[in-house]
Amino acid sequence: ALSSRTRLLADKSSDTSTNENVAVIESLFVFPIKSCAAMKVNRWPIHQTGRLSFDREFALVDSSGSAMRLHSHPRMSEIHPHIDFDTNSLVVSAPHCDDLVLSLNTPITDDESINPEDVQICGILCKGTIWGGRKASSWFSSVLGVRCWLAR
Repeated sequence: ALSSRTRLLADKSSDTSTNENVAVIESLFVFPIKSCAAMKVNRWPIHQTGRLSFDREFALVDSSGSAMRLHSHPRMSEIHPHIDFDTNSLVVSAPHCDDLVLSLNTPITDDESINPEDVQICGILCKGTIWGGRKASSWFSSVLGVRCWLAR
């Protein structure tokens, strides 16, 4: 069954006479880093599980290993992640900062101050990997003013 929003979009389609279940997606946003700014996209790959690839694949975690949330850290909205498929990298920007560029292939594991199995997302213990090492931790910590790490 189509949601009321989907039905409304379907009604706006130019040719619904041949298919009553036509849906039009007007905007598509991906959130590569949970609680940070969205990335508006025109086309996007879908993971084999059916979810949008890289959507909320990363999270910022504090020193206790808990995922940081926008309502507690409003400056997270100033962090703009971008997935670059050409270079297979995550490019992150924020006002008054140089861009942070991280490989999507290989984590940098030079910071052992938090264990991957200690990562908690929405109260659920997850197996995660600290991504980008000290370089990423320093960048995000500088932007937010609190010690944190990027987890995947």
